[in-house]
Amino acid sequence: MEALLAELGKLQRGALPAPLVAQIKAWGGYYGAARAETLTLVEFQNQSTLDELLARPDLKDLLTPFAREGRALAVVENGKLTQVKNVLSALGVTVKKGIG
Repeated sequence: MEALLAELGKLQRGALPAPLVAQIKAWGGYYGAARAETLTLVEFQNQSTLDELLARPDLKDLLTPFAREGRALAVVENGKLTQVKNVLSALGVTVKKGIG
């Protein structure tokens, strides 16, 4: 795609207009495909707590770390939240609604 745009720029004898570049990229599928999924984000009190929970056999396959500077976040797949809440409840963790 970059080679095509460079060649068109040469033929144009200058920079191509931004809307034209955007349209050519769209036609060529430049940005590929995307996927969407519903999931739940759980925030823990700190990273060391999350790390310890991620090491537990009963949670390691249910929690996926979600990188965010300064926040201890984990993703829970759709349909697995009740299972995660049950395990956390048995550990004395109350899961409240909303992330702040």
